[in-house]
Amino acid sequence: MTVCSDADPFVRIWDVKPGKAFDPIALPRFKGFSDTYEVACFRHSRKIAVGIKECVTIVDPTGGENQVDLTADAVSESKVVPVNLTISLDDKRVACSTLEKEVVVWDVKSRKAVCSTSLLPPGANYRDWIIHALAFTKGGTHLVAARSGREDEVPKGTPEEHVAPGRRGLFLIDIAAQRVTPLGIGHQVSTDSLALHPSEEWIATAGSVRPDHPGREGVPDRVAELRLYHYPARSLALHPS
Repeated sequence: MTVCSDADPFVRIWDVKPGKAFDPIALPRFKGFSDTYEVACFRHSRKIAVGIKECVTIVDPTGGENQVDLTADAVSESKVVPVNLTISLDDKRVACSTLEKEVVVWDVKSRKAVCSTSLLPPGANYRDWIIHALAFTKGGTHLVAARSGREDEVPKGTPEEHVAPGRRGLFLIDIAAQRVTPLGIGHQVSTDSLALHPSEEWIATAGSVRPDHPGREGVPDRVAELRLYHYPARSLALHPS
């Protein structure tokens, strides 16, 4: 979720059952900086994580606990709001991505960054690539990431199976080892989002491909596509034509 404000930025949280809101939580403003913030909710408490400039902040809207700032070199050097905030199912870890396409993971209890790894292909410019989504596995030991570049993920005329691992669109990050492994080739043009099934049997991705005859009258240059990967086998299970 993203919260925006042109005046006084804040986060407001509602208690769904009574339909009432807690007092708004004021967020800092930055001169010359767009007030756009990333927000993620913890599952086992009322705490929320907010991506603000140079850190991720954990706040308790009830006022029961003090604010906690999670910092890391990769985040502070980006000079922009951390994006793709996600929290592990057990609430023990928080992850985000940065402008330079680093993925950073914190241990909530120790407040320390336990992983910082890049998703840029070798020699690539960070401005040419985007990390679209992050998702923790159930145990919180790995992250699945969707990424795309300014250039097509699958270059024209190249069979997908011949695409170099560094140019693929779906990756698995081993947090302890800080190791990045390509999971799938990705969509022909871009991999834009992902969802990890609670069973961890399947990963669904959405992206875009070229139609059979692009450029013809009535035929778009790109069309949407859904893919389904079998996570245990690390293989493509469904690729609708």
